[in-house]
Amino acid sequence: RNTRFQQHYGRGNEGRLYPDAVLEITFFKKPGDQIRKFVFSADCIGQIIVKDSTLDECRAKINKIMSNIEIKLK
Repeated sequence: RNTRFQQHYGRGNEGRLYPDAVLEITFFKKPGDQIRKFVFSADCIGQIIVKDSTLDECRAKINKIMSNIEIKLK
């Protein structure tokens, strides 16, 4: 099922939660863009890139950042 990207909302501190660990937070879609089930990279809504000592620490940071982002679809 395809849907449309309406908007993303952040609390304004996503990148500041871990200033030394967050390399990038990017949204590839803009309001009105079609969102499809993920099949290949062009279907991504965005990406978060972090660095840390272990994979588990990176996952924890990404999860915390994602908890501060809300994506609305219509």
